[in-house]
Amino acid sequence: VLPEEATFQPEINQASARRAARFNKDGPVDVAERLLIRGQVYHERLQSARAELYADVDPVTGQKLFQPKVNGRVPKNRQDSTGNVGQHLYQEALESAKRMEEFRNQTNHQVDMEASKTHVNA
Repeated sequence: VLPEEATFQPEINQASARRAARFNKDGPVDVAERLLIRGQVYHERLQSARAELYADVDPVTGQKLFQPKVNGRVPKNRQDSTGNVGQHLYQEALESAKRMEEFRNQTNHQVDMEASKTHVNA
């Protein structure tokens, strides 16, 4: 009944055989056959899990392929934008440069004001 590669053939007492027969939905099945089927199912699942695990591996380097983590949220200022992405980025850079220039001017003005104050040692 068992294939030749099945080296383990358990000997089950009568009480265990009756209990195993009660739990089988398809009727009484030999315990050795049930264990063999269970082992085959285990190996099939193991093979599919391994195939899934190593599916995204670069064959040359052996490393996992790059998969960027991308979320579905779009920034609020880009939701209505249907224009060119390059143009959008260019505009963002111009606005950023303008803000930076304003910050520098404000800082320079504060430094000049501090330098022009009269300092008196008491």
